[in-house]
Amino acid sequence: MTTPSPTPQRTPRQSIVDTSGGRALLIALAGLAMAMLIPLVGLVFTLFALGVSLRTTLELRRARERIGAAVAGVAISAFSLLFAGGAAFVQLYLAEELAAYYNCKKGAGTLSAQQHCVDELERAIERRIPVLEPGQFELPFAP
Repeated sequence: MTTPSPTPQRTPRQSIVDTSGGRALLIALAGLAMAMLIPLVGLVFTLFALGVSLRTTLELRRARERIGAAVAGVAISAFSLLFAGGAAFVQLYLAEELAAYYNCKKGAGTLSAQQHCVDELERAIERRIPVLEPGQFELPFAP
């Protein structure tokens, strides 16, 4: 029977990236960034980050080490999962309207034509979502 090797203690000069909790936190932050850029890819990456963060939290707890960074990774991953899931749902639900908008935007050569495309997108979203009244919805910025 072999004795388990002691876990290396973090030295003052060792960065948080060198610890498993720090790596879990960085993966969670990368998942959040991916969720903001490409929601469907971010959804997969965030699931991976959540798994890594949970596993790291359990391993650090068993080793009786500090788990702060790993718990932060779990929290960020959970938030990212909700964000990416919501964004992916909206993209899939409004896929036809967004496709029509991008086709319109390709042919728009002037600012007024581009604004017309945004107006058409707003009206299409109002038709798609039944709780919105006509003329009530305005995008805060053009997609």
